[in-house]
Amino acid sequence: MKLELYKTARGGYATTIDGGYPVVYYTHDGLTICARCAGLETDDTQAVIAAEPYYEGPDLLCEDCQKTVIQSAYGDLNNGGE
Repeated sequence: MKLELYKTARGGYATTIDGGYPVVYYTHDGLTICARCAGLETDDTQAVIAAEPYYEGPDLLCEDCQKTVIQSAYGDLNNGGE
């Protein structure tokens, strides 16, 4: 999806989209990151190149800050939805 869809009115990146679905961001160098880290100024290797709603899967730890846990909307369906 186009990254403009995930921008907030203040110019940052959204943590959720319509319906409350969590969003996960991907960088040029292959990291999976949270919305806060996506909004930070970085060099070209860490530029955000893609984003998508995170519907299902295990909890993800932001690979940049190592603090934010990104939870999927429906849980890890391969693990009983937990």
